[in-house]
Amino acid sequence: MPDQIVKETRELTPAEFPLAEQAWTHYRGQKADPKTERIFGVFDNGTLAATARCTRHTDGLE
Repeated sequence: MPDQIVKETRELTPAEFPLAEQAWTHYRGQKADPKTERIFGVFDNGTLAATARCTRHTDGLE
């Protein structure tokens, strides 16, 4: 019987932001700011596999 693959998509908590930063280390050294950003992630068997973020600016969202 094959192992079960568990995928979960959800918003990261501010305490999990370092997981996203770790994934972004090789992409311009980006950092996450819990005051202005929401980060969403796809977890593959409990491991963060992909991220997307929404940043709030004074003139709108990015």
